[in-house]
Amino acid sequence: MFANGVNLDTYAYNVATRTGRTRTAPRRGKNIEISQRHGAIPTPGKKYGANTVILPMWVIGADEDGNVPRDGTMRALFQHNLDMLLGIFAANEVELVDVMPDGSVRRIVGEVLDVIDPDIQAGGTRAQFSVSVQAFTAFWEDTETVTATKTGTGLWHVTALQGATAPMDDQLVRFDGPCTNPRLTNIDGIYVAYNAVLSGTQWVAINCADWSITTGGGLAVSYIPGTGLDHAGDARWFVLTPQPRDPIPRCTFSQTAGTTGKATLTGRRKWLIG
Repeated sequence: MFANGVNLDTYAYNVATRTGRTRTAPRRGKNIEISQRHGAIPTPGKKYGANTVILPMWVIGADEDGNVPRDGTMRALFQHNLDMLLGIFAANEVELVDVMPDGSVRRIVGEVLDVIDPDIQAGGTRAQFSVSVQAFTAFWEDTETVTATKTGTGLWHVTALQGATAPMDDQLVRFDGPCTNPRLTNIDGIYVAYNAVLSGTQWVAINCADWSITTGGGLAVSYIPGTGLDHAGDARWFVLTPQPRDPIPRCTFSQTAGTTGKATLTGRRKWLIG
């Protein structure tokens, strides 16, 4: 585990247990209770709230290799280590990065709002404390973006995003010509499309993270009804959703005429836990 680039897995300070990071973000919204009716009516499409990562930690008066000084400076080294850790977690933004057993490197970013109150023991040479990082997002994600491409229409198994367990709704979707009214549809029917004819040199990139559109090859962005951007099924323009027991997300690339063209997804895999 790294916090703002500092390795927390040392003999001098370490995260005591994985308990606290293997927790999912809470769902937002409630089901509807109606008088004179048993149970509740479910409201579909609930989103996730912000995640919270809790790190139970310990720190001792030793260097990173675990060497305890014999010259009476153990307390000073303990204080140095504790000050360093508190300084990391007091930053306005804390990036946690963890390497998982499957080799994936996952990160989440947030801030510490709760009081950090170390329990100092052993004559001021050892302490235990807990850090609660309140994330800005719901999910852990890749540290680097990945790109996947589908040439020609049809079912698309997006192997570059294999292993993700959480919805990915901030991808960059790009359509390259030649194609007519290209569309990307996920397994739940959520789709994003660009209703226009793209020649062999034209392309359109649809950023689902910040709701922006860029074009190239002489194509102009169109917002005329019936042309240009089209989407349905979710507030986000497109969502790639992993399915239980299916490690490879999938969607369908289609168009209204022909089978050519190219679709590209660029983004990060998302995970429910870190």
